[in-house]
Amino acid sequence: MIRPSLPTWFNRSFWQSQSETTSLTRKTLLKIGGVIVGISSAAIGTVYWHSFRTLEDNVNQQLYQRILDQGRQNSEIFRLAQDNQQILKQHLLQDLKVDATPNPQAEFNQLMYAWKDGTWRNFPQGKSLAFFDKERAATVFLGRNVPITPILQHKVLLFHRLASLYGRAFTSRFTNTWINGTENLSVDYRPSSPWGLEAASDVDILQEEYGYGADRTHNPTRKPFWTKVYYDAVPKQWMVSLVTPVDNDRGQHVASIGNDIVLNDLLAQTQQNTIPGTYNMIFRQDGTMIVHPRYTTAILEKKGQLTIQNTGDRHLQRILAQAKQLNQEAAVFEDPDGEAFWAITKLQGPDWYFVTVYPMPLLIQAALQESLLYLAIGSLTLLSELFILYRILRQQVHQPLNQLLQATEKVARGEFEVQLNCDRTDELGRLARSFTSMAAQLQALFQQLEVQNEQLEVQVQIRTMELSSALQELQSTQSQLIQSEKMSSLGQMVAGIAHEINNPVSFIYGNLSHAETYIKNLLDHLALYQCHCPQPDKAVTQHADSIDLEFVQTDLPKLLNSMQIGTDRIREIVVNLRNFSRLDEAERKLANVHDGLESTLLILNHRLKPTGRFPGVTVHKTYGDLPEIECYPGQLNQVLMNLLSNAIDALTEHGVEQPTIWIETEYCPRYSPNAVVIRIRDNGPGIPPEIRTRIFDPFFTTKPVGKGTGLGLAISYQVIVDRHQGHLSCRSEPGLGTEFCIELPIQPSYSAAPVLSSVTHAAHPELGTPEVSDPPTTAEPSAVMTQYSPAKPARG
Repeated sequence: MIRPSLPTWFNRSFWQSQSETTSLTRKTLLKIGGVIVGISSAAIGTVYWHSFRTLEDNVNQQLYQRILDQGRQNSEIFRLAQDNQQILKQHLLQDLKVDATPNPQAEFNQLMYAWKDGTWRNFPQGKSLAFFDKERAATVFLGRNVPITPILQHKVLLFHRLASLYGRAFTSRFTNTWINGTENLSVDYRPSSPWGLEAASDVDILQEEYGYGADRTHNPTRKPFWTKVYYDAVPKQWMVSLVTPVDNDRGQHVASIGNDIVLNDLLAQTQQNTIPGTYNMIFRQDGTMIVHPRYTTAILEKKGQLTIQNTGDRHLQRILAQAKQLNQEAAVFEDPDGEAFWAITKLQGPDWYFVTVYPMPLLIQAALQESLLYLAIGSLTLLSELFILYRILRQQVHQPLNQLLQATEKVARGEFEVQLNCDRTDELGRLARSFTSMAAQLQALFQQLEVQNEQLEVQVQIRTMELSSALQELQSTQSQLIQSEKMSSLGQMVAGIAHEINNPVSFIYGNLSHAETYIKNLLDHLALYQCHCPQPDKAVTQHADSIDLEFVQTDLPKLLNSMQIGTDRIREIVVNLRNFSRLDEAERKLANVHDGLESTLLILNHRLKPTGRFPGVTVHKTYGDLPEIECYPGQLNQVLMNLLSNAIDALTEHGVEQPTIWIETEYCPRYSPNAVVIRIRDNGPGIPPEIRTRIFDPFFTTKPVGKGTGLGLAISYQVIVDRHQGHLSCRSEPGLGTEFCIELPIQPSYSAAPVLSSVTHAAHPELGTPEVSDPPTTAEPSAVMTQYSPAKPARG
């Protein structure tokens, strides 16, 4: 350390003596000096603390009142915008309830002009914009490719009238007032510039935050919202918009009302109106920076999208976290590191935070200035007292302790044989005798410590081995717990997927019947018209020929029926997923197996057709005379869908020259009077034996990620065996194709055993003759049928 410059005799006799480097004399001097310093410092500190606290209270009160006034002043225009928009919203809703003009075409044509760029605007293209009266009327912008309907024409006329009326009333405080429609329609009253006439033709209002932010997807609460700060290229100003969604009585989003508030003056005042030495900032609740003196350039470069998180500024991140906890109109907080005071208020309306940062050095500097005189007096007093103490300690303590100090250094080097003057009767003599005894004890203790250290090393090694073994056991147990949790989560995931699919499908399913009724009525009406008007106008006849009306009349009901079948199938898939996860019960009734096969083939018809180099799949059907069986039709159809889809996948993915699927049904009274048999066979590549034993495992699949879930055959097995007391088996030989066989009892009972028929595999012996109840003994290994009997899948 740097020592003070003292007289030569002082340095030689005290500070520079090697034996006195750790002198007790100096320690004593420092301790006594420390007490004196403490007393003096306490006095000076008391003065400083009183000055600091007084100034701190004044600063906090000043900051609180200032931030409160500025917050209320800056919030005024935001509250005014919200109140104005509610008035305009009520007027707009009242006018929307009034029936539209029966024919608004004439008035629409007087107002709007079609421009060459595909848009519609309320001013002739090419005419000087100086002739447009921006003070009286709003501009109208209607984007490209928007169908002009009477409803849209009525909305354009209504929006234009209200925007012009209220825009003139609001113009004293707001730069503009606009009403947007859901059809890329914007009506804007802006006295400063005709926005709708200057906007680019490719502008899409619905792609901007103030456009899409009002729809039900992005704003389910239907409350007014403030956009992020943005730069409007037309008026060339920084703005923020308040948008109020407007829904009709049916809850449909029909319009959005908005005001653009120019922030240039607010940003300038925020940076200029400050207490000397402090600075102000504004940011959004999500951390987006609006104004900050150090990040002005970065905010401009990011076009108002710079966030506190992106700056990496830990100081700003702490301010943001503190602001989010604000539960009153305004408050003053102290930086946890003691670097500054933060005065924070929340601007009413856009949920912005206005913050004034008061650096702590300003307060410290003011307090030090008041305490400077006391500090100078205390410093002189302290130096005088230390000098007097030094002179006393040097004469009374330093010299007698020098001998003891040398002995101490000798013991520190490990030399315990010391000789001191133990004949003195004062405290130093007692200290010498105690030191000599201590040296002897230390010598014995060091010898004992070496022995104990060796024993401790052996114990540490043993304990380390025990901990290593325990860690291995813990890791093993942890792996088992993770695997168990995975299997539990799988069931929950399947149930969740089924729930999410069921919601949109139910909406489609509920509307199909109405659509079928409406279309049937239209076709009946068309037939009635053709009956009473057999000789229509030539234009009608030509149009009927061009659209092939007869084909449409015959094919449309089929199309609707296919859609109905498709939605039914999706609903049935959802039920099967629920069955897999929760084993729900469903309705059981009599059904025709052939109907299920035909509906399944109809849905999969698009995959059977030729595409590109794929020649298409040929389906050979051999149906027997089957009675209706008591079953769960939806679940049975899903099984057929899974098996046929797998067969098509095998044929399309492996390039079979003549892809073919054989479907056979048979009633087997000879072997089992209470059963029907369904066989689905393909001429694909077949299934290797090592895979064939796992095809009914849940989540086992050979398809790429995202293409197969591994649930199809597992669910199929559950449906046939568990739900119908039937039998599902697979026979496959590599290169000879694959056959799945389903045996179903006509009237299943929950106590009945699964039906196992030897006729199941008699039709195609080239795929192997399996053993159905016991492991095979006489068949060839490559021709063994896969019969899967797993435990039921874990519930989610």
